[in-house]
Amino acid sequence: MRKKILAIALCVLLVAAAFTACSNGSGSSTPDNSSTTSTTSTSGGGTSSDTTSTDPLHFAHIIPLTGDKSQYGAVQQNAMNMKTDEVNAEGGINGRKIVVDFYDDKNDPKETLTLANKIIEDDTILAVFGPFSTTCGMSITATMEKAKIPLISPTPSASDYATQGEYIFTGATVQSVICAENAKFAYNELGVRKAAILYGSDDAGVDINKSFSESFTALGGEIVGSETYVKGTTKDFSPYLTKFKQAGAEFIYCGGQYDETALAIQQARNLDMNIPMMGMAATARQELIDICGEDVEVENGGYYAMTNYAPDYPDETFQAFKTKYEETYGIALENHAVATYDLMTVVCDAIAANGEGKSAVELREVIREALTGHTYQGVMVEFEMLEDGNCNKELIPLYVVDGEFVTYTGE
Repeated sequence: MRKKILAIALCVLLVAAAFTACSNGSGSSTPDNSSTTSTTSTSGGGTSSDTTSTDPLHFAHIIPLTGDKSQYGAVQQNAMNMKTDEVNAEGGINGRKIVVDFYDDKNDPKETLTLANKIIEDDTILAVFGPFSTTCGMSITATMEKAKIPLISPTPSASDYATQGEYIFTGATVQSVICAENAKFAYNELGVRKAAILYGSDDAGVDINKSFSESFTALGGEIVGSETYVKGTTKDFSPYLTKFKQAGAEFIYCGGQYDETALAIQQARNLDMNIPMMGMAATARQELIDICGEDVEVENGGYYAMTNYAPDYPDETFQAFKTKYEETYGIALENHAVATYDLMTVVCDAIAANGEGKSAVELREVIREALTGHTYQGVMVEFEMLEDGNCNKELIPLYVVDGEFVTYTGE
């Protein structure tokens, strides 16, 4: 009799244990550590938050924080932190704070891809900002498009960058447009008829060479020389510059970053080439002037850049923003910081207006829609996010006067 009672008791215990295991295992509808009331699996990658969630809004930002392009990453990081701090100080968006995780790709496209593959595994990421360069950006456009996570790039300007997919966006005016305006400026404002081009061997450089050449010759000008160099490696530009001088160049268009362009300017002046030189928007930095000194002043030929940013822009709101940025971070405000801040503002405003109660996957769609075919007022100029993901902004010509970049007025 005792054995029979023990057998029955053992059966009861086994049934209870099995029931407990089923209710607390991986198939549970209410996991012990869940911060939301429900989760839903989606094909867009991972889970979507419940409509009552107060979890933070997560973003990733891929930029070079180390290496020879870290200065460009720093200004984007500053602008992102500035906007994030402002929003969080006001209580966040619909009660949800913003969290931005920064990833250092060292401006290496292989590293960019490795980081992107890691980021898309995080179901909470609403959008990815960056990378800095077109080449790094191109390495992950297919990855982000497949994951249906918006890739919001403040700076890549290759003409075919944003057209890689519906989730790919740039906050920079594309090179085909910039080069056309630069060609017009050189031809009409500076009176140039014979131009030479010095450009990097990456995607952006090839685009620059093609776009400027086509635009300048269409105006009636002549390209007397076009030379490419290895970005990050070439330091001696004098062989190329000597060719330009012998060909009778009246103007040199530089398709590199500020450090490379500064070397080219100095070496051109050493060859007694006191002719106008012009470069990419990203070269309109105080660092270039600090390196070149009087070599970029008008009396020595001058240096020009067409950009979406002018430090002397006469608007009180903009000047207040500029002062706040420079006092907070101790460096001069420039184009990349403005572009980053403007794009994050669009994203925050879109979530505030249309994102309450929506899941992560739904918020990605809110962001994608906000960046497709709409016009916004930035901290300085109005800009239009086009249907193809490109950005249309006013371009402002700058040149160097008494050691500072100022707006060119033709006087």
